[in-house]
Amino acid sequence: MTLEASVLSDDAVRGTPQGYEVDLRLPWYRALPVSCLEDLSISLGGQPAARDSLRVLRAGRPLALGDLAVRVDDEWFVQDPLTVAVQSAAPPARGQALDLEVTVTIRVPYILVGPGKALTRPTRVRRKVVVQ
Repeated sequence: MTLEASVLSDDAVRGTPQGYEVDLRLPWYRALPVSCLEDLSISLGGQPAARDSLRVLRAGRPLALGDLAVRVDDEWFVQDPLTVAVQSAAPPARGQALDLEVTVTIRVPYILVGPGKALTRPTRVRRKVVVQ
């Protein structure tokens, strides 16, 4: 299985009253701090989610992407999904089959590509999912 193939499972999307949630797996071979999540974009059913509508759920708390930079001791383990809540005025219906496109950009702090610059690795995945 490739790193890209492991990012999304068939049941990665759940509808919520406020929108939907997406479970993402780390597109890397070992754990990284959640502070290494450089960027994230999500599109469901051809509708891109606004960046400010994305919240990463950690220990029951919703965090904006900008809040993750200081969470250097909060590990994102390879086996554990990172749940992203997306606010949407039109939540998807349960059982609906939709195209999901996700781009996850991570920073790998131990691979330096220049003076003081770590490797960043974008991973783009598209998959048909059924809303749970």
